[in-house]
Amino acid sequence: MRPILVLGAMAPWLTVSDALRILTVMSVTVPSHHIWFSTLPVALADKGHEVYSIDIKMPKKVPPTLTVNLMSPPSKDAAEEFAHVLEVFQSGTVFQKFRAFATVSVNSCERLLKEEAMQKIISPEFKQAFDVIIFNYAWHECLFGLIHRFNNTPTIVASPFPLPLPILRQIDNPIFHGLPHYFKPYHVPMNFWDRLASLAVYLYDELMYYNDEEPRMERLMKKTFGDDCPPIRELAQHIALAFVNMVDTKPRPPLVANIIPVGGMHIPPVEPLSEVTYNETC
Repeated sequence: MRPILVLGAMAPWLTVSDALRILTVMSVTVPSHHIWFSTLPVALADKGHEVYSIDIKMPKKVPPTLTVNLMSPPSKDAAEEFAHVLEVFQSGTVFQKFRAFATVSVNSCERLLKEEAMQKIISPEFKQAFDVIIFNYAWHECLFGLIHRFNNTPTIVASPFPLPLPILRQIDNPIFHGLPHYFKPYHVPMNFWDRLASLAVYLYDELMYYNDEEPRMERLMKKTFGDDCPPIRELAQHIALAFVNMVDTKPRPPLVANIIPVGGMHIPPVEPLSEVTYNETC
């Protein structure tokens, strides 16, 4: 049974009576993820929560209860590796995409764990405790070692993607074969053969993940957090909620109750337009 987490202020319109100590971790060091995810620690700090954030850039607004530790910009090698993955995604085969994705996932996770900002909170000298951990989660399961590091703290994963497979996998949401796999083109509407092909790709994805990517992530995690660190699948049981960047419309694939659509959470409240006057000229 997964832990049930009641968090009183996950968005600007909620209020709480007691402040929580929250760790937020940016795991994908690109601007698009920062734009979406950085609104969350700011909104939580605005509500009075004590937020310790690891990010790649300072948010435009830093409330008094928000502490931000910055990671270094991506190295030239990391940028070139990511550019190669994007190139493979555009023109490579399904199998080439799987290989490129698994490689960049493990390599980028290793770089993340070596970051000074990350090493600071991993160190035993860091004595601060947290009530909640929130990951900007895409494919960096090696960071689940932080759940163990902070005594199995209840965890939230947040993704700027609508329904990423890693979240469906870790939160035990059934995979819906009618939802096309993002490594494969498809027709609209999907016919029987499209659905069958999509299911086959999903099954191959699961086979690759559990027999290749997850073992490598686990070795990296244990190297960093110690041999007593539980397996990834056990640590994933502490994930209580998942926020996904999709609008809750119907119809949609079936979701378990703890996957919460938060589409557009990064969009600021609408401001009234200033008065505009027109001068007629001839």
